[in-house]
Amino acid sequence: MLWCSAAAHAQPLSEAEAIAIAAVVDEAETQNAPGIAVGIVRGGDVVFEQYRGLADLSHNVAIGPETRFNLASLAKQFTAAMVLDLSQAGLIDLDADIRTYLPDVLPEIDQPITVRHLIEHRSGLRDVYDLWSLSGFNWYERALTNEDAIRLLAQQRDLNFAPGSAHLYSNSNYIVLAELVAAIAQEPFADHAASFFDRYGMSATRWRPSYGTVVPHQAEAYYRFDDWFRSPDLANLHGDGFLWTTLADQLQYEALVQDGSGTLLMAAQARPDVGDYGYGLEHDVHGDVPRISHVGSTGAYNAVVIRYPEQAVSVVVMGNNATLGVVPMAYRIADLLVAEDVGRAPAYPSGPESIGPRLANGDVVGRYEQEGGSIIAITERDGRLFRELAGRDPVELLHEDGNLFAYASNTDLKIQLEGERFRIFLPSKPVATFVRLAPVPDDDARLASIEGAYANDETGAVLRIERTSGTDYRVTDMRGVGDAQMIADDDIFWNGTRLRFQRDDDGEVTRLLYTSGRLANVEFLRITDAGLASD
Repeated sequence: MLWCSAAAHAQPLSEAEAIAIAAVVDEAETQNAPGIAVGIVRGGDVVFEQYRGLADLSHNVAIGPETRFNLASLAKQFTAAMVLDLSQAGLIDLDADIRTYLPDVLPEIDQPITVRHLIEHRSGLRDVYDLWSLSGFNWYERALTNEDAIRLLAQQRDLNFAPGSAHLYSNSNYIVLAELVAAIAQEPFADHAASFFDRYGMSATRWRPSYGTVVPHQAEAYYRFDDWFRSPDLANLHGDGFLWTTLADQLQYEALVQDGSGTLLMAAQARPDVGDYGYGLEHDVHGDVPRISHVGSTGAYNAVVIRYPEQAVSVVVMGNNATLGVVPMAYRIADLLVAEDVGRAPAYPSGPESIGPRLANGDVVGRYEQEGGSIIAITERDGRLFRELAGRDPVELLHEDGNLFAYASNTDLKIQLEGERFRIFLPSKPVATFVRLAPVPDDDARLASIEGAYANDETGAVLRIERTSGTDYRVTDMRGVGDAQMIADDDIFWNGTRLRFQRDDDGEVTRLLYTSGRLANVEFLRITDAGLASD
């Protein structure tokens, strides 16, 4: 993607823009509280830079130009740029298997995984943070390092999907990329990164060499419960996040990107040939205007960068207050700066091309699943149909014509109930298709047969399933207990997690597949009475 000439767009904020942006920033409640740093670069020049709130509540230290924030996942763009830098030097082939350079990594995985797969989150690697959670602890409770992550990944015998066949964001990809940089550069990753940042005048941007290393002018991060609670700061991984930086350094980088400073920075902005995730950056369009962005969250630290290449506009917001909406703030500010250039968003169908006959309520009641997405139930009450979605209030479906209904909460939202599937139409969104799940059995013995304990030896995790009544179950994992419900035959849903049970030729349940967040189909084998997993 070509950036328009920064000089052609170099202009300070107009009075109206300055007032509107100040109003957005003023909405953040930062008086005697953790706060934010907000900056805008336009046409290669810093046109807005403000600091609000406290970096350290214990010592009443204000956030200022010297304050260093945890950049969270915005760090990925720099890890990717370092890989690209080594590739341009002829030291890394982006389409080579990662084992070409790290022969001992992922020893249990046979499928080729290229460097490019890792960069674009198409490798299928399971996310180490979700794996640690499955193991029974939160990542922020321990002083974890890349070595811990690589060790855990070495225990995995399978992937979320075949490399290159799908996209799923996984922090593991960028941890492995950091190890790649260190191996090729023949120096610790943090040292190589320091040299990289110095090339671009970013002397305040650093990864900590080790846990406990003092970060000068570090902003502590806070949650708000009854009182302020400091976010733990133990983990110290490299590549995927945990990069410390100032707003000034980030604005310096944005100015260099806009000025087209070197082929590396320009190449790092390129949209990938497959998908929308490039070199640590997401690509989309706002209306019809190309946009590059990324958001990051580590504990109570939050950060976002938004770039509009054609307008030579960049917005950076960082915060140390979990209660502040850093991401929506950044997008509102960016929208104020590009509003005149943003055309109408693509129009999608507002309804089906043809309408079929209305089906009996009993023929459409059931649970439906969007591929790789959410589960929606169509239910009936007193002859009326409702849409039910976990965590949301039920919405009545109002009959319009044939098999076409509208949401009572938004009559522009149409739903066509076709029996084995339904489709949702909204002019501002692509058509969403949901397919009926297999019906829940009414066989009491079959419903009870999934009870038991299941173990995954890749993580040491154990799940215990207990039927409480009907299609309701209680699931106990390494961290606690939760209620679950069977949503299809041998398929239960629990706290955002799908558990799919598998049977042998005799109909006996032998294993389950665990899917949640950035983990897909992690295998748990049923534990026999002797305490050994059956296979």
